[in-house]
Amino acid sequence: MGKAFKLFWKNYVNFTGASTRAEYWWVQLWGIIAAVVWVVGLIPIMALVGDTEVATMANADTAAKMVAAMYKLVMQPSSLLLMFWMVIGLVGVVLVLIPGLALEIRRYRDAGLATWAIWTVWGLSLIGGWLSDSSSNSLLWHLLVGFTGLFAFISFMLTLMPTNFLAKVPGIGHGQMIQHTDNQVKQPKSFTIMNNSDDEL
Repeated sequence: MGKAFKLFWKNYVNFTGASTRAEYWWVQLWGIIAAVVWVVGLIPIMALVGDTEVATMANADTAAKMVAAMYKLVMQPSSLLLMFWMVIGLVGVVLVLIPGLALEIRRYRDAGLATWAIWTVWGLSLIGGWLSDSSSNSLLWHLLVGFTGLFAFISFMLTLMPTNFLAKVPGIGHGQMIQHTDNQVKQPKSFTIMNNSDDEL
């Protein structure tokens, strides 16, 4: 678990290696724990923020009164604490954005997926997530959401596959056999691997 965490930051912008299932899912667990801690910390902070000034702002009949109410709300210690907590959450998301993407790409490659297929699956699943946030009643939109949603599911399944599962599949496999050992990693010449076996994480 600790080794996976270290490898996550060590390979911050490494899009060329491969990552085992253990490395990938231990990092996901770390992310879930961090998110739970952040939400648990947010609940009491939200309870401290009073709604009196919010109501005053909503009922303000002039811009001056609204600005005054907003200023009082922002300058409350609980409001400052809330803004600080939100900034922490935002910074955390920004910090893990690139290494999280790099880890996912390495996990796909470790499962045996060819580079072109890796970026295709990731790109289409990303588009699917974007489309799901929009709204439309057209048949084309529903077909696109369903199609890209399928790729999102495929990307999830790829993270569950063992090393080299797709390596020899014609068309989508990269054709190289990755070997994770206790002391070293035997790597194909076409890309670099920077981690060890599942059992050591």
